[in-house]
Amino acid sequence: MTTPLGSKAGTVFVSEKLRKELQTYVKSVPPKSLTDKLFYSQKRPQEGWNSNTLCQFYHYLFKSVGIEGASSHSPRRTLITNLADKGVSVRVLQSIARHANISTTQAYIDVNDAMKRKAIELI
Repeated sequence: MTTPLGSKAGTVFVSEKLRKELQTYVKSVPPKSLTDKLFYSQKRPQEGWNSNTLCQFYHYLFKSVGIEGASSHSPRRTLITNLADKGVSVRVLQSIARHANISTTQAYIDVNDAMKRKAIELI
C-alpha cells in the first residue's frame, strides 16, 4: 500500500495476518467511498485518526494494561528489535523504519541476554 508518511510517499508493507484482519474489518465497516478513513475519532467522528489521536490511544492502552513508561513509539522500537533478533539486517530495518541515518535505526535496537546467547551459539 502506498501512503504519504510525513513529507515522503512510500510503500507500507503489512504481514499476511494483518492484511486478513484489515479485510475482515473493512467487511464489517464497509467504506462509502475510497476516500473514507479506516478509523474515525470518537470526539470528531467526521475525521480520521491523526498522530495525536494515535498517541493518546497508545497512552490509554498502555495505562489500562499496567505498562509503565511506554509511549506511542514503543511498538515501533519493539518491531525493530524483534526483527533484528530474527536476523533482519540493519539496512533492511532502516528502510522499513524510513530512517535517514542507519545510526538512528541502531539506536532503536534493544539488546537483551537472549540475543547475546543466540549470537554466541553461532560460533
